Amino acid sequence: MELPNSSILILLTRMNYLQSSSFSENVIRPKVLEFGKLAPLQLDLQGLNSLKHEFVSLDFPFCGSSSRLPSFTKYEFTFDR
Repeated sequence: MELPNSSILILLTRMNYLQSSSFSENVIRPKVLEFGKLAPLQLDLQGLNSLKHEFVSLDFPFCGSSSRLPSFTKYEFTFDR
């Protein structure tokens, strides 16, 4: 089974982390993986936005509350608290 290039980069980055004693931001979020992530993100957001009318409101799982207050909006989606 052949790994996609991005999987190989992730694997190599993780191996580099295991071999080093530093825990830097570049280990957690490798800069090399930043390239090309915006286009797939936009496609995902467009797909989710097209299904927005099918979303349903649910009570919060932990406390069971149905009371909502908008907390923030990101990518045209409102997150409640």
